[in-house]
Amino acid sequence: MAGHCIRPRIAPTSTALDAAALQIRQSVRHASEGNDLGRRAPHHRQAPHPAEVPRRWLPVISSWNKRVLFIDGFSGPGEYAGGEEGSPIIALRSLLEHTYVDRMSSTEFVFIFIDQDRDRIEYLEQVAIPRLGELPSNVRVECGVGSFDAEMGGILDGLEDAGHNLAPAFAFVDPFGFSDTPMELIGRILAHPRSEVLVTVMLEPVNRFLNHPSEKIAAHYDGLFGDLGWRDLMHAENRIEALGDFYADQLFKHAEFVWSFRMLDEGNRPIYERSRCSTSSSTRRLSARRWPRPSRVRRSPTLTSSAGCWSRPTTTTATSRSGRFSRLRTTARSSA
Repeated sequence: MAGHCIRPRIAPTSTALDAAALQIRQSVRHASEGNDLGRRAPHHRQAPHPAEVPRRWLPVISSWNKRVLFIDGFSGPGEYAGGEEGSPIIALRSLLEHTYVDRMSSTEFVFIFIDQDRDRIEYLEQVAIPRLGELPSNVRVECGVGSFDAEMGGILDGLEDAGHNLAPAFAFVDPFGFSDTPMELIGRILAHPRSEVLVTVMLEPVNRFLNHPSEKIAAHYDGLFGDLGWRDLMHAENRIEALGDFYADQLFKHAEFVWSFRMLDEGNRPIYERSRCSTSSSTRRLSARRWPRPSRVRRSPTLTSSAGCWSRPTTTTATSRSGRFSRLRTTARSSA
């Protein structure tokens, strides 16, 4: 994985952090072209952040697993220009400030932050995360520069080639556009036991470009939905509603439980649809208690889950890429 593991042992001083932040910000010359370092958090992202969702999931899943993953596929730099915290910091705080954090000390928590912009990852590593101070010895952070599709796909390829399971994971997939989030990859994550995906589909831009003649955009849509049926929706009466339903239907091909809700702007226009997907009945019960009341709550009546087909590895290889993200045996100690 591109990037490197960081585990701050000495919390940098505030002065040092401010100087580093200024230096990195000054190196970003194209902030106005979409880099989070130079803009404020969008209005709809100032609501309670979905990266807080695992707060209740963590103590339950860690009670019977020795390694747990949180994957943020579009992490950004960890903070916005107005000082608002981004998803990586919110996710880390959900563990570090958890009421039961001491009870979870025997579980290794691996936070994987991916972003295709090197400046964002550099700021996240050198400024945003060090602001949290020294991380506990059982908390590990890995940052990767690249697309979510390529980086996560590479992790899964390594695991599957080695015959390992992905450790129980909560994958947060929250893009600003509609590329690099293929349905096939969502399905591969959900095929592993006790893994969940919280995925955002940007309905407004998807709807806006639905009739675009570009073959490149059409190819992105083919990957996004994992089904060519989206082409039949070009003349639907309520296209955004139809697109949201069609996307949820594709998620049901991989997940047994899907909770979806739609975010509207101040003009009551749809911005995006966010869906939490799971094949685990235990996480379903957690979601039912914790998740906001959705616009649709549905259960797939026909899913045949392949999650049980993954065999538990007899050994783990700490030096291999796959070993860092596979499930740990109960008696094993991580040296990754």
